[in-house]
Amino acid sequence: MCGQQQYISGVCANVSSSFQILNSIAPAVQECAKELDIVIVLDGSNSIYPWSGITDFLERFLSKIVIGPNLSQVGIVSYGETVTHNVNLSQFDNTQDLVKFVKELPQQTGFKTMTFLGIDTARKEAFMAERGARPGVKKVLVTVTDGESHDFYNMNRVIAGCEDDDIERFGIAVLGDYNRQNKTPEEVRKFIKEIESISSPPLHDHFFNVSDEFALLSIVDALGSRIFALEGEYREVLTPSLILIGSPLSGQPARRTGDVYKCPVHDGENKCIKLELPKNTTVPNLNEVKENMTMGTTLVTNPNGGFLCGPLDGAGPSVVMRKFCTCVPSLHPFV
Repeated sequence: MCGQQQYISGVCANVSSSFQILNSIAPAVQECAKELDIVIVLDGSNSIYPWSGITDFLERFLSKIVIGPNLSQVGIVSYGETVTHNVNLSQFDNTQDLVKFVKELPQQTGFKTMTFLGIDTARKEAFMAERGARPGVKKVLVTVTDGESHDFYNMNRVIAGCEDDDIERFGIAVLGDYNRQNKTPEEVRKFIKEIESISSPPLHDHFFNVSDEFALLSIVDALGSRIFALEGEYREVLTPSLILIGSPLSGQPARRTGDVYKCPVHDGENKCIKLELPKNTTVPNLNEVKENMTMGTTLVTNPNGGFLCGPLDGAGPSVVMRKFCTCVPSLHPFV
């Protein structure tokens, strides 16, 4: 299990029209995502209380990440009025030692909440090669804070910098101090709006709010699942062949060749269009596979050997191609 993603044992297989297995295609994915550089930006100002709620969250969350030089790496930056690098990305080469370290992580303290100084420092320094960041590896930033920043005026510049550096951002708003101080609904909404602005779109995947520091434990699985899923994003995959299988829910036929297909969502439409693509295509450039489509299961070659497969998100005006899970048998025969 990776967060709440459960992987079943088995293989993908070609089946005949009578559902007889003709041959296996590839092993199913049965392990957590690899090669993510994750930096956690922690608000350590005086209003965070108790600090043990933060360290308990870190311990539970980090214990779900498989850490290693060729796997995921985690860095930690904390801030109040100033910023401290607590953990460099390459500092720990296994999960157990990092979890042990964060149990004793000290609170930064400070009377100000310089959130955008913390984020900008993480962007410029925590993701440096000297601290262990790896070229071509997905950058993930998780910000945990309990109040409006004192440097909100820097937000647009800082977030634009994160966008330029292709950093996937998760924002967590902790409402403990707001509840303890009986702050107004308007003050709460203003705070939440700021943290939403920090988070990458779509917000339902990247933004969380919890009632207090201890409630952070309640989002560990959901946060982990969404971060683990990032490894499956096609923009990280350079592959000579890629298969999209039409979604059974939309009545699309399945395909099994090493080609890319797009399938219209419209009712009554039952035709997938083959896309002529050069080999070694980097998928973010595939503008054709964006609008008015739904997809079912994907299968892509894995540079580390074997294949990856999983569902595609088809809700909304665009298709977000990610979230690898496991190979699922199609309800339609391959054609």
